[in-house]
Amino acid sequence: MFGLPGPGNAYDTHTIDTGYAAIGTGPHADIDGSPVTGVDPCDHRAYVKTMIRLSKKSEYALFAIGYLRGHSGDSVASVKEIAGHYGIPKALLAKVMQLLKRSKIVRSAKGMTGGYALERPLNSVYFLEFLHLMDEQTTLVDCLSADAPMCSQEPCCEIRNPITALNALLHKQFQTLTLEQLFDLEAPSTGHRVSLNDIGVRTVSSQE
Repeated sequence: MFGLPGPGNAYDTHTIDTGYAAIGTGPHADIDGSPVTGVDPCDHRAYVKTMIRLSKKSEYALFAIGYLRGHSGDSVASVKEIAGHYGIPKALLAKVMQLLKRSKIVRSAKGMTGGYALERPLNSVYFLEFLHLMDEQTTLVDCLSADAPMCSQEPCCEIRNPITALNALLHKQFQTLTLEQLFDLEAPSTGHRVSLNDIGVRTVSSQE
C-alpha cells in the first residue's frame, strides 16, 4: 500500500501495489524476484508481481517537502536539520534538495543561517510532475515503457489492453493530484478508505 513517509518509517519502501502482470523479456522471475526457468511464456503462472515503487530519492524529497510545509513565512531549514529530524543521509538529501531547487519547488538562502524554504505553492505541483522530476518509473508493467523491447508474451497476452487503459487512468489521476492534496491524505480508518473523491480530486472515467 502506498503511504507518505514519516519519521517512524524512514527506511520503509512505499508502493502502489498493482497485483500481477505478465513480465517482459528475459528470465522469468518468481514473486520474490528469483529466476524461474523452463516455463511456458504463455502460462498464466509465469507472472510476476509488479508495482510503482518510490525510490529513496523520492521518499527523502517528500520528507523535505513535508518538513518545509510545516515552516511558515520566511523561515528556512538546513539540510542538516531536515536530515537529523528524519535520520536520513545528509549527502543524499543535499542532492535531492538541488533537484527540488532546479524545479523551483524550493528556494535556498545562503549564509550562516541559510537553508531551504518552499517556493512554489504545493497546490501548483502535481504528483505526476514530481514523479518525473525524480525519474520514477510510472508504468505498471515493463512493456508499457517507451524503450521496452518486444515482450515475449505478446503473442498470447490478454492483459496488455486493460493494463494500458489502467495505466492511462492512473496517470490522469496523478495529473490532478497536487502535493498539497497528497499531504492532506489520511491513512484509511476502520471501515472507510480514503478515495480521490474524498479529497476533491476529479475521478476520470474510462470513457474520457
